[in-house]
Amino acid sequence: SRKCKGVYVTAVGAKEVIMVWRIFQDAEGLKCRFAGGKEPKCGLRPKTMNTSRGPKFTDLRYLAVDTFVFDNGSQGEILFLLVSSSDGLIKLIALECEGASGCIKWHDNICELVQGSSNPTLSISCEVSEGAQGKIVIALTGSTDGAVCVWDLSSAVRGFMSTLNSTLGSEQNGAPIVSPLAKYEGLHDSGVNSIATHLTGKDRKRIA
Repeated sequence: SRKCKGVYVTAVGAKEVIMVWRIFQDAEGLKCRFAGGKEPKCGLRPKTMNTSRGPKFTDLRYLAVDTFVFDNGSQGEILFLLVSSSDGLIKLIALECEGASGCIKWHDNICELVQGSSNPTLSISCEVSEGAQGKIVIALTGSTDGAVCVWDLSSAVRGFMSTLNSTLGSEQNGAPIVSPLAKYEGLHDSGVNSIATHLTGKDRKRIA
């Protein structure tokens, strides 16, 4: 994000692991600092899938991610991550980065994207623009069956920020569901491996 205090770099992949770094510049020059990581609740999947002993693990992995940052005033920044996994699930999660203490907290239940493609999503692109009622967050996803879906995440993000900054500050009980604004099937004969968006127009509210 151009407005964040530095640049966040996010990597996802096998074993459902998320890694986040922050690149910033101070008086000593350019620095890279580990911001936070996230592992599955049941722990890392072992190298072998032999489940005769111990808990059972599924061969689930993350396939794609895109991020955007919201400024949370004196509380720091919120890094939102839209992540797809090999089981076809697409979900929005967030990493709360407190400015003063440097502490972090993961939030899992922002929203889930449903009724798009039933196939796994290979590519994600998010855009944030200013609207009359606050920030507008639009996402595009491309899946293995050649379909592209358009999603409006604005209400889910605004709801999360409102809950986060309320006096209670409690977690949401279950992830809100978001359906696609539009779905374009068969745009490619094979999977949509990469997708890119760009804000256009004088008001920078159109997506190309």
